[in-house]
Amino acid sequence: GFSRLTCCILSFMIYLVVPICSQHADFKLGIPSSLRFNNGLFKIIQFTDMHFGEPGNEEKDLKTQEVMRAVLEQEKDADLIMMSGDMISGMKWNGTKGWFASIYPRVLEPLKEFGIPYVFINGNHETEADLTAEQILALDRSLDTNGLSLMARARYPLPGTISSKTSRTNFF
Repeated sequence: GFSRLTCCILSFMIYLVVPICSQHADFKLGIPSSLRFNNGLFKIIQFTDMHFGEPGNEEKDLKTQEVMRAVLEQEKDADLIMMSGDMISGMKWNGTKGWFASIYPRVLEPLKEFGIPYVFINGNHETEADLTAEQILALDRSLDTNGLSLMARARYPLPGTISSKTSRTNFF
C-alpha cells in the first residue's frame, strides 16, 4: 500500500491542484493566474531534505543552490516547485533569534531566478529552530517572492489537513 508520506503528498496535490485548475478559482493575493494544466500535463519539481543552514557548511549551501539551479534549468517548463520538508536544518540552530529568517532566503534564491511558483511544507527539522510552523508561514508571506509563493493561499491550522508533528497546512 501507500506510505503515510505518499498519502500526505497525494492529499496535498488534491488540495492544491483541484482549486487551481477550477474555472472558479480565486486568484487574489498575487497568485499567478497562469498556474494550470498545460495540454493535460502539470509538471512538479520536488526539492526535499536540502538541509540549508548547517554550521560551517556555507559552501554546501552554495553547492545545493547550484544543484537546484541545474534542475530548474533542465526543467524550465515546470508548473510548480514543491519543497517537501527539511529544506532547513533547524536541529543545527545556533540559538540566535532571526536564524531561520536569515537562512530561508538562501532556499528561495534559485526559485526566484526561474520564476516558477512554489509551495513549502515543513518537515520535522524546520521548527526545531527559532520559528514555529505558523511563524514560518508568516515569514514566507512577508518576503518579496515576486508573486511566486503560493503560501498566501495556505490556511493554518485546519482539521483534516496535511500534517506531521510540526506542520499542518491546507490549501483552499
